[in-house]
Amino acid sequence: VINSRGREYRSPDMQSFDFLEPYLRMIFGFVGITDIQFVTAEPMDMGMEMQDQRIREARETARELAVRF
Repeated sequence: VINSRGREYRSPDMQSFDFLEPYLRMIFGFVGITDIQFVTAEPMDMGMEMQDQRIREARETARELAVRF
């Protein structure tokens, strides 16, 4: 799953506000898909420099996952 978010939910104090990943894991699990990887570009609302950096990081993560796939 490739997604982006305006805010960053990686930190432990913000993880409880992440509704997307748990929801998608539940829905995919319901139909039998359990091996799911998430590539998330976040935060996207912290200026262009930060946005560009996080997009580059997400692309690199996606490339690494593609090699293992």
